[in-house]
Amino acid sequence: MRNVFFLLLIFTSFTFAQYLDPFLQTKVNKLSKTGSEEILPLILSGDNSLADELIKNGFTVHTDLGNKATVRIPRSSLDKLLNIKGLHKVTLGAKLNPLNSETVTYQNVDAAYAKGYTGTNVIAGVIDTGIDFYHPMFIDADGNTRILYIWDQTVTSGTKPQGYNYGAEYTQSQINQDLNSGSPHSVVPQRDTNGHGTHVAGTFAGLDLEIAPPDTLHGGAKTANIIFVKTTMSQSDILDGISYIFDKAEALGKPCVINISLGSQAGPHDGTDDFTAAADALTGPGKVIVRSAGNDGRSYVHYYAENVTSSDAIEFGYTSLLSLWIEAGDNVGSVSLSWNHGSINNVVKGSHSSSGNVTLYLDPASASNNGQIAAWVVIDDSTGISQDDFTLTLNSLSDANSNGTIKRHAWSEEHAFYNPYGAFSQGTLYDYPHFPYTLSNGSCGDKVIVVGAFVSRHYWTSINSQPGQSWFSPGTGENGGITYFSSIGPTADGRNKPDIIAGGRLVLSAKSKDAASYNSQYYIPPSPYDEDYYYLSYFFVRNKSSLWSEKLVFPVLKYL
Repeated sequence: MRNVFFLLLIFTSFTFAQYLDPFLQTKVNKLSKTGSEEILPLILSGDNSLADELIKNGFTVHTDLGNKATVRIPRSSLDKLLNIKGLHKVTLGAKLNPLNSETVTYQNVDAAYAKGYTGTNVIAGVIDTGIDFYHPMFIDADGNTRILYIWDQTVTSGTKPQGYNYGAEYTQSQINQDLNSGSPHSVVPQRDTNGHGTHVAGTFAGLDLEIAPPDTLHGGAKTANIIFVKTTMSQSDILDGISYIFDKAEALGKPCVINISLGSQAGPHDGTDDFTAAADALTGPGKVIVRSAGNDGRSYVHYYAENVTSSDAIEFGYTSLLSLWIEAGDNVGSVSLSWNHGSINNVVKGSHSSSGNVTLYLDPASASNNGQIAAWVVIDDSTGISQDDFTLTLNSLSDANSNGTIKRHAWSEEHAFYNPYGAFSQGTLYDYPHFPYTLSNGSCGDKVIVVGAFVSRHYWTSINSQPGQSWFSPGTGENGGITYFSSIGPTADGRNKPDIIAGGRLVLSAKSKDAASYNSQYYIPPSPYDEDYYYLSYFFVRNKSSLWSEKLVFPVLKYL
């Protein structure tokens, strides 16, 4: 009972030295009501000696970046953690979401292959939903796996990777043993029931040697070895996945490129949040991260205004989370939130208030790495309010830095704002508006390569096509053109992103045998691809084999 009372006391105010992000506060408040225990994957920020202090006090540090570290602790250990000397900030963060034949052709990989860039002696790392290691795209000519390691972060039993106290690691030898066992998954139980990770890995580094004629269906880095992390989608665990893959590649003496086709709109979109900054810090020579730009180019996920006013009422529909950032140096007195079934009034800086499953936070400028005041709306259950109209009101706004503007950026996780910012036409080929500032928050880092999407195909054939018939997707652009859904920049601090584009519309790639949802006959290709392949539409596909295009291969090589 003491722990529950202590935790409730912590989350009543920000009077403690450490800042706890809204996602952690919401999670612990919810757990405190039920008395439930749960493992919390956390990103910690503090002094440069932070990791030493954590280890001295009995905590296991997974990723150490000097003034940042990742840990996993039970809820009951949070009070002990908050007593660590030099700890300033504790972040749970928003969970990320899962954001090739003609695709590869459009990316000029043949020109790169002609120069010898096929992926040989390079590690292709993937962090995603899992991988179907039985798929022929990941098996070499001798029948052995091309996958060197799989780390399944989502399980609680099995051999943990060295340096990490969770998940299960499977080696190339164990994967080969499973392939030859006659009893699938008896040695390596990891499966990809979602399907996204298998599709991504196939487009990035797959090569199907069973297809005739040979070398007609492959990803970009077709001769690379693969290291795969099946992630929990938590920000801390994804950082651990990056560290794990880079460390394995370094031990093998090989350069590495990691693909992360996952994202969220939560954050300042300027690269300063702890998750994005930590990912940047993990890159370097021989260590490259490629991230998808996102699929929100036509979605109402961004609001912006800069007029000087004393108040601003921002209207939106249901969304699981929303964050708003006020220009550094400017001020707001309080924030309020109203919706059809409730309201929260006058939350001041450094506090929060809840009504039902809705919580409104107002963080002071000192809580962020960019010096901006931030408001957060977090809704952990949509029951009864999924059709409500919401209004976030900023009270007593002031142009405290006297520059003639009060810039206000806001992002929602779902298509929510009633008055999104900056819609413009994509031209006569498209029937949809396009919106700037729609990049995924994690794609706003300074050192990651960010990839937008072009139309891989808008005509395609499937197993239910009649002879001579092709399916057509109207209003989505011509092959090779920018897709209508691809997220675009700039970042909130004005940098141009994405860096390049790659195929992202109706991409044909590996289908996991365990992904039951990949069953629409419209997206199953005709024989001989119908058993093992699937077209994915925009709501899943992200960046992949762009790493090996003629236009990108040389910029990447300067890091490798």
